[in-house]
Amino acid sequence: MLFGNSSISVQVGEIHKQRRQILYEVFKPRMLDSYFNTMVKITEKYLDYWMKQENIVWYPEIENYTFDLAFKFLIGLDKASESSFKPLYEQWQKGIFSLNTIKLPWTKFGKAWKARNLLKKELKEIIIKRQKEQEANDSDALDILIKAKDEDGKQLLVDEISDHLLNILFAGYGTLTSTLASFCRLMAQEGEILGKIREEQQRFPKQLTIMQLKEMPYLDLVLKELLRTNTPVGTGFRQTINNCEINGYHIPKNWFIFYQISNTHKDTDIYQDPDVFDPDRFGLDRAEGEKPFSYLPFGGGIRECLGKDFARLEMKIFSSLLVRKCQWDLLPNQNLEIEFTPVAKPKDGLKVKISSY
Repeated sequence: MLFGNSSISVQVGEIHKQRRQILYEVFKPRMLDSYFNTMVKITEKYLDYWMKQENIVWYPEIENYTFDLAFKFLIGLDKASESSFKPLYEQWQKGIFSLNTIKLPWTKFGKAWKARNLLKKELKEIIIKRQKEQEANDSDALDILIKAKDEDGKQLLVDEISDHLLNILFAGYGTLTSTLASFCRLMAQEGEILGKIREEQQRFPKQLTIMQLKEMPYLDLVLKELLRTNTPVGTGFRQTINNCEINGYHIPKNWFIFYQISNTHKDTDIYQDPDVFDPDRFGLDRAEGEKPFSYLPFGGGIRECLGKDFARLEMKIFSSLLVRKCQWDLLPNQNLEIEFTPVAKPKDGLKVKISSY
């Protein structure tokens, strides 16, 4: 109900396949490459701001950063974290995990329903205004969706475009915040690994380029291990479309299946010492996690996350620039225990002292 009937998350069968093909246009390499300079600029701005603060509670700061990046990519909006979109989005997201669907004004779901309607209203106004412009220039996701045509050659309706934008935002904003915060926390605790990342980064000229990102094999291993050990969403649901049998267990058609990503990533039949943070497990000599569906940070199969390449790009830009520019240490007397709803995050928000490296 909160995602909307047009959202790809709730579509199935042929319509899901067709809409997925349309949304894939948003995340094609050409589109991501064009966004690189903007992403670097926003990242550097936030890093400079954080270093001036010295002591920060990092998780909400990273939330603002990923929110700004997401809205710039989606609709070209600057400083979205300072706009009305941020509180509305937060209220809407809380309702997605509520245990009832009562729309009374004081219930979690009722507040989320109201926030969704306000979000959709603002998005629709932006979409209609953009549609009236002479021509889209493919500068953001909205341009792509406005030009897209469905299987009958018709352009997508305004209501459907707004549902897709909300779906993309939900899929990428919270999970990326969680992952980047996990990187910051772990690298403050794993000094030897951080040292190796710094050594690799020091081989490059000061100005980060998109070509450099393709020449960071050790950082690639670290980020892959990060997603294995600190998967932002540890579980998911699917519904069987036919009767089937798995390892001798009969599962009837239309049953809901609860699959566990985090437990898969700790399977000792797949990973050696799975509780140890060990980036080298993904190196060529060991190549753990190569079995089908043994590594699932972005899901798998026909419903695998469409924005995985966008997420990897943002993760790599953020981690590369952070390591090059900053030194950070965890502050004492804080609770680093992880809570998992709606995504994994440290209970006290990750308190750090940050300075120039």
